[in-house]
Amino acid sequence: MRDSDVGTRVIETYDSIPGNEDDVQLFRRPIEIARGEDFRLLDPTGVGPDGEWAAYEFAPKYGDTTKYPSFSALFHSAYADMGEDQDEEDMD
Repeated sequence: MRDSDVGTRVIETYDSIPGNEDDVQLFRRPIEIARGEDFRLLDPTGVGPDGEWAAYEFAPKYGDTTKYPSFSALFHSAYADMGEDQDEEDMD
């Protein structure tokens, strides 16, 4: 993330706001695996017992960071959210 232009801007923005030290440290170490409205990140310093890296979803719009124990958990959460969005569209 730190090597992309957008990631650098996010890091600089969060670094300029007191109290965001943990987020800034997080944003400096992960691999960015997807970006759209939100970022999907893998953290090589958060290795689970199965050897999988911790995964994060960061929503800059809200300033929320959600941690998942693995990429698989992140993927399944995103997939479930897609199903919920489809259900809501079907109700409209």
